Amino acid sequence: MAVMGTDVAIRIDEVSKAYRVYRRMSDLLREGVLGGERHDLFWALRNISFTVREGERIGIVGSNGAGKSTLLKLITGNLTPTSGSIEVNGRISALLSLIPALRKNETGLENIKLNLIMSGASRKAVPALVDEIVDFTELSAFIYQPVRTYSSGMQARLAFAVATAVTPEILIVDEVLGTGDAYFQRKAETRMRELCNRGKALLFVSHATQAIRNLCNRVLWLENGEVRLDSTADFVLNQYEEEAKRQQDLRTRSGNAAERAGGAVTGGATLDLFAPDRTHLRLVASDSERFHDTHYVCDLAVGVDDGARLPVPLEMQALDDDAPRASLALLGTEWGRLHHHRGRMCRELSAKVGRVAGGIVVLSGMAAPVDGELDVELQFDSDSERREEALVPQYFDARAREWRTMTAVDVRDAEAHWLRHTYRARVPRVAAAELVESREHYERESKPAAQIGGISVICGGEQVGALVEGTPFEVSVAVTVNAPVALLDVCLKITRADGVYVFWQSSGMDDGGYRDVTRGFSAVFRFDPNVFGPGRYQVSATLGNGWDLAGNYPHSRIYDRKINVMEFDVRRRNPELEFGVVHMIVPVERRDEGGAQDAGTAGMTS
Repeated sequence: MAVMGTDVAIRIDEVSKAYRVYRRMSDLLREGVLGGERHDLFWALRNISFTVREGERIGIVGSNGAGKSTLLKLITGNLTPTSGSIEVNGRISALLSLIPALRKNETGLENIKLNLIMSGASRKAVPALVDEIVDFTELSAFIYQPVRTYSSGMQARLAFAVATAVTPEILIVDEVLGTGDAYFQRKAETRMRELCNRGKALLFVSHATQAIRNLCNRVLWLENGEVRLDSTADFVLNQYEEEAKRQQDLRTRSGNAAERAGGAVTGGATLDLFAPDRTHLRLVASDSERFHDTHYVCDLAVGVDDGARLPVPLEMQALDDDAPRASLALLGTEWGRLHHHRGRMCRELSAKVGRVAGGIVVLSGMAAPVDGELDVELQFDSDSERREEALVPQYFDARAREWRTMTAVDVRDAEAHWLRHTYRARVPRVAAAELVESREHYERESKPAAQIGGISVICGGEQVGALVEGTPFEVSVAVTVNAPVALLDVCLKITRADGVYVFWQSSGMDDGGYRDVTRGFSAVFRFDPNVFGPGRYQVSATLGNGWDLAGNYPHSRIYDRKINVMEFDVRRRNPELEFGVVHMIVPVERRDEGGAQDAGTAGMTS
């Protein structure tokens, strides 16, 4: 093992993990008896690299199946990587599952003692640690009962208390806290923060983004077994939540779904289709441009102007120089995981809601900004699960601002189950000035009817980031209108930085909504009186298609949303008085037993 710097707790270098997948149980038996390869390989993780330094608290997010739990199991040694190296400098305490940590037929007390000994606690220290764990769990007499009699929440308390009793240098937690009640979750977060202050590092997997905000200062976003984003917690989580909401809108809101079905939605802004040195190709389904099958694509190669054919790597590539190359655009598109399918390494391609449609191929350094045409040939092999739909390559015509189908040269059987495709197209080369004009036109046409331009907090006529409790203020949401909107609704949401949901309101609740909107405006929410208690608050906003609690809530169409795009602080007026989330003086009425009344006021915290 290489010697790491003293401030490095964990180093992950080009780590990959593959699992064997058998189509039939008989394939497993035949492979064991007769030999040969009768399985596919599913790459749960591929070429993951990052470093965790002492004092870092790292959250890991991603959709189900992104590879989060697999990564933690590799770090803890529960799994062995297929390739790459993992270096750990410190004692790890891992809470990956409740089941292996506890023996169901033993009592809670017996489980505590056994786990303490297994974790390396000295026999002299065990009695004091046992008392501390019992106190933390608050299980009372249940500590003497078999664990099989515990509820899932009670098991969560016991497993977490045991895992964190001996101060770990590196703490790894995988979502299991979600089974506990709200009181215990808050108590566990406090314990984890204390351990991080004393230990070296925290790795925390959770779908509860607010818990990650509370605990972590850095976040890794995994997608298809690869790192999509690695940065500060707020930066990554805001983007992750916005994409999750966009996918939810496309799935659950009829207006957004209809627009997507009509081809108006192109997905996230991950591609610059008008870059002067790039040409974009894509693979889509033949009938509807939306996949209904799972495809496997391999051996992609691109030839340009009768030059040498360039292979297209299946792994993520950095476009950090001007060298001619072809690569897959993997982030935010419909490319999926790597597979070793029917004996060949390939990339999955299937429908993914909220992504740029199709499997995108980017040609770099080959499209000079001059008039003329670029002769492009695309070759690839494909297979699919049901073989019920064909793949059709297209190229993006920057002059016409649309995708055009390439011409089939040859489609034939290759090896067993594989089809070999050859397509050609003459792609117009567009001058730089015309590209700028095309980009501006395309952006205007692809924008939603209404967008959030910005959010600001106004106090005393000036934009502020902090104000004193009790001081009236306004939150102004600037709205840009790109096309006429018959009925528009501005929704404002405010949460406290620790995750407490404080405020939500639709502008339509006050005046019925904004009708026949044709130009930009600002929706100003006035907080007078200001009842916000001291703390830091985060502001989000959403634009919907009108407020109607009886017939259109939740909104059937979301035009735009911004999550936690700005913060403001409310500071105490009097350091001696600490109110709660709501700071206001309410009437207090005294009612004597004899019926006499004496009205007055007093401070009240709610």
